[in-house]
Amino acid sequence: MSMLAVQRTGSDFPATSAVAHKQNFSLMVSITSFPAAVLVQIFALHIGTHHPDIDESSHYRLKHYKESLILITNVCQSWRDIACTTPTLWCNIWVGRKSEWLELCIRRSAGCTLDIVFGQKGLPAVAIDLLVPYRARIRALHFTVLPKSWIKSLPPLFEMMPALESFTLPSSVSTRSYSDPPWAALFCETTSPRLQHLNLTSTIPPFDCSISAGLRSLTLENCRSGFSMERLVPFLRACVSLEKLELKYTLPRRSRNET
Repeated sequence: MSMLAVQRTGSDFPATSAVAHKQNFSLMVSITSFPAAVLVQIFALHIGTHHPDIDESSHYRLKHYKESLILITNVCQSWRDIACTTPTLWCNIWVGRKSEWLELCIRRSAGCTLDIVFGQKGLPAVAIDLLVPYRARIRALHFTVLPKSWIKSLPPLFEMMPALESFTLPSSVSTRSYSDPPWAALFCETTSPRLQHLNLTSTIPPFDCSISAGLRSLTLENCRSGFSMERLVPFLRACVSLEKLELKYTLPRRSRNET
C-alpha cells in the first residue's frame, strides 16, 4: 500500500465517523416532542396500574400512585398540561387527611370510574358528602379507616352504586355496633348489581343476600360473633362464581369439652 493510500485512509476515517455521528444525532428526539398519547402511556407505566379487587397492599399502591402522579406534574409545564387533561390518570384516588385531593381527582377524572382508598384518620366527613353526587362512578371503595363521625354521612352514598365491584370495611367498625349499619344496603343486587369482591372485618354479610351469585372473592376476618357454618355453607353454594375465599380468625372457637 502506497503512502498516499495510507494518508487517504487515515483522513477518510474521522470524516466518515463525523457523518455517522451527525446522522445518529439527528435521529435523537427530545422527550418533550413525543406525541401526547405516547407520554400518557409512559406516565401510566411509571405510576403503575390498579385493579378493583382491593387487597392489603392497595393502601400502599394507591399512596405511591398519588405521589408518582404529583411528581410527573412537577417535571415541566407540558407534562403537567398533558397529565392534568388525561382523565384516566386521576381515577385511582388515595385519600389522606385533606379532602382537596379527592375533590381535585374527581374533577379531573371526568366521567371515568373511580377506585378510592380512604387511608388516614383525621379526614372530615365532608369528604363522604363530596362522593355522593358521583357514587354511580365508584368502582372500588376501600375503607382502611372509618371514624364513627362518618357513619351519618354514609347512607346517601350507599343508596345506589351500580358500578361498585369491590368493597372493604376495616376492623374499626362492627355490625355489633349498629342495629342497621348503612353499608348493609350494599348487600342487595338492586343497589350494587356488579359487586364481585367483598372484604369485611368484624362484620358479616347477611347470608341470604342477593349478591352471592356475582361474588368472585370473599374475605371475612375476625367475624366470629354471629358467624356459623350452618349459615355459611348454603350461602357458598349460591356463590357460583366464587374464585377466592378467605376466613381469617372467623371460624368459631371450639370449647375445651369438644374433641
